[in-house]
Amino acid sequence: MLFLCFSVLDRLPLINNFNQFIGNFGIETWYDRRNIFLGDKRHEVNITKGAKSDAVDYAVIFYSDNFKNGNICLDEYDILVERYKRKEIHLFPVFIGNAPQKIEDRFSLFKELVYKEIKSEEDFLRLSLHIVAKITEDKLQGSSIKTIQEYLNVADPERLIFELLRDYENINKNNMSMRIGVLFNIFKTITFQQSCEYFYKKTMNYLFYSNCYMDYTYEEKRELQIMENIVILESLRLFPIPKN
Repeated sequence: MLFLCFSVLDRLPLINNFNQFIGNFGIETWYDRRNIFLGDKRHEVNITKGAKSDAVDYAVIFYSDNFKNGNICLDEYDILVERYKRKEIHLFPVFIGNAPQKIEDRFSLFKELVYKEIKSEEDFLRLSLHIVAKITEDKLQGSSIKTIQEYLNVADPERLIFELLRDYENINKNNMSMRIGVLFNIFKTITFQQSCEYFYKKTMNYLFYSNCYMDYTYEEKRELQIMENIVILESLRLFPIPKN
């Protein structure tokens, strides 16, 4: 689960709209407006069922002038940092606006880690792609196979998945739209009669249809990285490599 840590003064419209946007990828979030109900003790629920919960393994911390002067968000921040130091969670530091040149010692971790800046909703996609890429990379860590080429090196050449992935590898590396389209169709082919993780399905659908209908600018090619990761994960699940 992805925890959203922020000042309540930044909620509208920025954080509220980001929570809705990242839902395009099927990521479950802890967002107080969604997870806390009328009559709940805000501090208790947000801490015990949110920041401290074992279900939370990722957190986005949105830093702003409002954040550093907040109250509940600072308690959440301290808990999340301690969990990060214990290697229980991964943190995504995000500055609302430009990152300040100087930052208080309490928040020094923000600049020690790779961070992003968001100034408007136009930055939501870049931030979301970084988050999804990290999550899918982490899911591959337990496997000895982490790339399509590595899978092809050991896969059964008599299987359709081998032929499909080999054809994909022959596409020009700069032809991003074609590569995205082919990866999507490989994913649909191998999962057509098989259930798959909701997160994978939502992400693949969003990236493919966004590619179809939006004027995409591929700055970091995160989309391709994410889609390849998901195809590898599903290929390994549905067509596991026999152990020697």
